[in-house]
Amino acid sequence: MISIIGETTSRMPESKTIAEELSLLTTQEARIAKEKDELEEVLREEVYNPNEHEVIMQKWMHLVNQKNSIVRKQMQLNIKEQEKIVGFELGGIQKKLLNFSNLEESRKTDAMREEEKKLIDAHVILVNKKNELVLQLDAQERAIADDERIQALVARKDIGALQREEGCVIQ
Repeated sequence: MISIIGETTSRMPESKTIAEELSLLTTQEARIAKEKDELEEVLREEVYNPNEHEVIMQKWMHLVNQKNSIVRKQMQLNIKEQEKIVGFELGGIQKKLLNFSNLEESRKTDAMREEEKKLIDAHVILVNKKNELVLQLDAQERAIADDERIQALVARKDIGALQREEGCVIQ
């Protein structure tokens, strides 16, 4: 049960789709990490054909970028879940505040006024938290877009453009 200023509300419905997506992303992340580790072993051994170095490096960069993208998507889903929880809590507070606003001020007791003030304070805190989550979600979406742009450059094998854009140098 979720407690909101002394009272409990019904439990928020679980989000199966977010949990399912997180599970799928975790599986993908493990697969990519394994592939990336295998390529790192090949690169460390220096037994491979030197002519294949660029191809192996591109595959490795592609895997690193995929893993970063998955981690960002996981973070995005976690933020969405937090945002859902905050929204649910806001809804409960808003219902209670509506009950207070329907009462004439002269009919409210001191305890009721105090409870209303606590609800308003909690509402402000939750609105600020939701705003913060929206900003975090926007930052993740921009980072995911950057990852996709980098992935497209790597897929085109345009390492020079990537180095110029990102200031990266492969050594």
